[in-house]
Amino acid sequence: MKIINFICKNLFFVALLLFATQCKDKDESQPLTMTLYDKPLSTIQSVVEGKWKWYSDNMSPPLVYNPTPVFFYITKDSIVKMAGNKIVYTFYYRWEQLETLSGYTTYVMWDKEQNQSIWYFESIKKDTLFLHSFDPLFDIEFIKIKK
Repeated sequence: MKIINFICKNLFFVALLLFATQCKDKDESQPLTMTLYDKPLSTIQSVVEGKWKWYSDNMSPPLVYNPTPVFFYITKDSIVKMAGNKIVYTFYYRWEQLETLSGYTTYVMWDKEQNQSIWYFESIKKDTLFLHSFDPLFDIEFIKIKK
């Protein structure tokens, strides 16, 4: 009986250990794929904040040769555009909930100084962020830069 009790306790401990290893926090190296326009603001913010490399827009094909790469640093209230190591511009924004050109309502970055919309976020697929503006000719894709 003692042997059975000992085996049961050890099996329970092993099962608990295996379960605990499966319940670890989300691995940051795992690619993320999700829509964003239908998510709460906190989710959108957590995805879009960080360093992004310009990839393409409607006006030019993807991965056009550019000797000076363009990066965007998005924080909780500002966007800094950089070409190489030089700051091109910085602007400050707030979040507004607006109806888009596609007819759905989502959170939009609103330029505080220009008093106009900047971008709204459609989705992220692996490391690529898909953005829109209220100018249908100016949709953008960014590639996430790892920390």
